Amino acid sequence: MLPAITVLQSLVCGTTALFAYHYARRRLRSRPPGPSGYPIVGNVFDLEDSKEGESIAALSKKYGSDVIYMEVFGMPLAMLNSRAAMDLLDKRGQLYSDRPHLPMASEFSGMGDLTPLVRYGEKFQFGRRLMNQALSTRAVTKWERGIAEQSRGMLRLLHNRPKEFIDHLNKYVSS
Repeated sequence: MLPAITVLQSLVCGTTALFAYHYARRRLRSRPPGPSGYPIVGNVFDLEDSKEGESIAALSKKYGSDVIYMEVFGMPLAMLNSRAAMDLLDKRGQLYSDRPHLPMASEFSGMGDLTPLVRYGEKFQFGRRLMNQALSTRAVTKWERGIAEQSRGMLRLLHNRPKEFIDHLNKYVSS
């Protein structure tokens, strides 16, 4: 059996090596300038919630770039601070438009085909178009009469049989 001190030394060395590898790998990638963050949390403390725009402008001036790179809890962020950068996104938005990959919410749960969880592409655009047709302000006016009738029906049931309100709620929430 190995002495406890040897096991502890191995764990400390292994953890240090992992952090060093992660830090070096992160530094070697080419990316825009930006503040270096803390391990694990990244740059979460570099932006004030109430003055985010001012913080980005100050960082842009400090690093001399319209694009600032940050990481927050391992998620890379590119902060843009110029009209030219915004125009670039308008013209080439499809190249940069995507959402984070969420394997627990999509693949492991079996709900990967739901529009909110689909990565940007033809399938996402098709689902978004369908949702917009059914849920736009103009489309919802078609549903107002039916919604009002169902609401009155639920209120009638609640008034006539208040002790069964859980059954009424289940019926109307699921319909």
